[in-house]
Amino acid sequence: MDLAWRSATTCARLPITRVIMPSFTLLRIITVSGGSWYLPCLIGWTKPSEITVPSDYLYTQEALYRLVNRAVPVDEVLDVAAVWAEEIVAKAPLSITEIKRLFRHGLNQDFEAHSHHVSMSLANLTRPNDLGKAGSSFLASGVHLNLRGVDDETGH
Repeated sequence: MDLAWRSATTCARLPITRVIMPSFTLLRIITVSGGSWYLPCLIGWTKPSEITVPSDYLYTQEALYRLVNRAVPVDEVLDVAAVWAEEIVAKAPLSITEIKRLFRHGLNQDFEAHSHHVSMSLANLTRPNDLGKAGSSFLASGVHLNLRGVDDETGH
């Protein structure tokens, strides 16, 4: 499963912090669908073209404009990725799959078509077996929901 979260690294050895991108055109290869379809949908054509065609570097500050979630020092990348992975794995996998599918469909659908997909996703997720798994996942997470609207500590 694609986590769809990205982290960039800062590197003290380089004069300018950068994320190294593959040299697509130098190697006579092309980007896969993430770079050729999804990335232009997210941020337009300009930046993906700048990254892939001349095979230029993508600087960390530019990456923070919606290409990565966070820039962290190189020695923290694995720790940050592990925390994100643990957070995601603790959630209901079918819900994550449906949310990602809806996000991708929403990029090129009108509201009516998207609403139909939302309804179909809800129908799939509320099947008894899947709903039970979602409930078990939530209970195992230890999150406390205060449905009364009263702070348990202060009583207000």
